[in-house]
Amino acid sequence: MMANAIVLNIEQLVRKSHGPLKLQDLQAQYLQVYRDELNPEDFGVASIEGLLLTMTDKLDFHYTDTDIILTMKESNPTTLQLAKNVVLTLMLSQCQLSFWQLKQDMLVRFKQDVTLNMCRNELRDYVEVIDQTVRLTPPMCFAYNVVLLLSPCDGRMAYDDFIVEYQRRTGSTHLLYPTDYGFPTMPRLFDSIQLVAQVRGRRNFKIIILNPEFRLGGYTQPTPYTPSMTPYS
Repeated sequence: MMANAIVLNIEQLVRKSHGPLKLQDLQAQYLQVYRDELNPEDFGVASIEGLLLTMTDKLDFHYTDTDIILTMKESNPTTLQLAKNVVLTLMLSQCQLSFWQLKQDMLVRFKQDVTLNMCRNELRDYVEVIDQTVRLTPPMCFAYNVVLLLSPCDGRMAYDDFIVEYQRRTGSTHLLYPTDYGFPTMPRLFDSIQLVAQVRGRRNFKIIILNPEFRLGGYTQPTPYTPSMTPYS
């Protein structure tokens, strides 16, 4: 799951460049920001280009004589709304459903169709498919607990209060470790759940705010997350 965090780090660097980013500049910035070299062999590929080609759903590539230029792909509003609706439907069913039940619920609630291929491809950042069961990915399981804790508080909570309350309500026997969800730091983990919630504010005071679609209520109790040994589909 740490590979997922590296991909997110790359995405963040390209996004924050506010324009095209050269591959050689990406490598230098990655080392500067994350204090670690971008080593493609860690991901079982021979080159950084090979690693980036796993991100064709998020990045556009423009080849020049001397370098590769990276830009962010524009988000597809239809896919984004579908993702929100699927995630919400799963959250209202304790994070997982059979595919056929999910398909039926989506048609009834949102008049949207969903296929297994959509779950495995367009929605793979949010759900994983195991046999015929569709469930939230580990980061979205974290987002589920964020929703549960913030819903009774008008959809917002101070960041420090959330960390304490999260551990108390989930009955966790250890601190909230972002690595349990596949990310090296809490900011990276929260970056991965922006579909559901946003962190606002500065170093001294930060607040977590739910996106409007996820303030509907009707959820059940928080669930401590035990990292799955099953790889992402």
